[in-house]
Amino acid sequence: LTALQIPFELGSKGVHEEDWANEWKKYFKPIHIGNRLAVVPSWENYQKKDGEIVLTIDPGMAFGTGNHETTKMCVHLLEEYIEPGMQVIDAGCGSGILSISSAKLGAQKVYALDLDPVAVQVTAENARGNGCGDMIEVKKSDLLSALPTDLKADIVVANIIADVVIKLNGIAKNYMKPGGMYICSGIIDARVDEVRASLEQEGYRVIQILEDGEWRALACKYRG
Repeated sequence: LTALQIPFELGSKGVHEEDWANEWKKYFKPIHIGNRLAVVPSWENYQKKDGEIVLTIDPGMAFGTGNHETTKMCVHLLEEYIEPGMQVIDAGCGSGILSISSAKLGAQKVYALDLDPVAVQVTAENARGNGCGDMIEVKKSDLLSALPTDLKADIVVANIIADVVIKLNGIAKNYMKPGGMYICSGIIDARVDEVRASLEQEGYRVIQILEDGEWRALACKYRG
């Protein structure tokens, strides 16, 4: 028999939608990110440790459980640079982990932005579930287009991909205070030099680079 003559049979098997919707939850367990933060699934019982900041998260269909290297590095940098009373922009908020982390670390106001309406809904729900609903304003936005044009934030954090970071570099500075911090992640090692060149061209000074596997996160100060 030739390859085209080999007999085969097609079959199908039904899967209950609720099984698919809940099966992944068994792999999402409490994790520690940064020095003080713990990301805990909303359906898990968790005993908070002394001095620990707990984020209760249900990612639903949005990206973000806190387990990815890029998210962990962003949290480390937020812990280092957030001061009480700051305004933060989270560009590409996913399930809201970085927005909620910012609020719990002391930010007075956080603008959580995402082009995906599912992410917008999930972030809003998680913000309310963590008692941060009043501090986090969630908007559907193409990059930063939904923000007030006169907004000047202390920190912009973007955990996305290199191509979008490069596009955002020239936009983010319009919404930052002089001397503000720009934290960008989701960048693979092979693209770091390209991203850094773009940042320096747009008036940022790269002051810190974190590494985790093939991923990199950059902390930059906007010269203004």
